[in-house]
Amino acid sequence: MKCDKSRISILVLAILLVGMVLIPSVISLTEEQQTNLNKDASQLKVEALEAELSEEEKKKVANYLELQASLPDVVKASPYSGIAFAATDKESQAAYFTAIDESDLKKEDKEKLKADLQDIWSRYPDKFVTADNLVLRDVANITDKRLIASLRC
Repeated sequence: MKCDKSRISILVLAILLVGMVLIPSVISLTEEQQTNLNKDASQLKVEALEAELSEEEKKKVANYLELQASLPDVVKASPYSGIAFAATDKESQAAYFTAIDESDLKKEDKEKLKADLQDIWSRYPDKFVTADNLVLRDVANITDKRLIASLRC
């Protein structure tokens, strides 16, 4: 009987030791799996892309995100903020002007639209107003038509 009690005690002690070692491992694995379940597909793609970026590229992305976060709410809410953001890049501005020049608008309408767009860019971002979206919508329609036409070729 004494032998059985010592064997049972050793067995219980062994089970406790194994449990103390395995339970934290299982818990951490479960937490990691839970974290991955809470991430959606886009988050996982972003993490995969981040892993491929160099330090310089990561810094550029961080600076861009910081700039975007600092923009006034009216700019952030604009469905055409990408066109407004062209104020920061002369090459993008030239592309929008070219699209307007090649559109089927009358010459006077093209010149007015380009002047209005230049005005928006000159005030961007601090003096951007909701009404600017009307001009940006017209520019977006032109660039959309141009894109659709290029896809048909």
